[in-house]
Amino acid sequence: MRFNKYLFIEIADALHISDEEVELIDKVNQEHLAKLEMIRLGWLSLSDIN
Repeated sequence: MRFNKYLFIEIADALHISDEEVELIDKVNQEHLAKLEMIRLGWLSLSDIN
């Protein structure tokens, strides 16, 4: 998901973590989703992922 800065702050407040941590979590999730999409398209296999 792509959130604006306001939503990052709202999520961070609800979870009692910093908005920077929420942004980092989102970035990691986006990277994982990109890898899953590459697997779905046949560009990667599960053995390609560490």
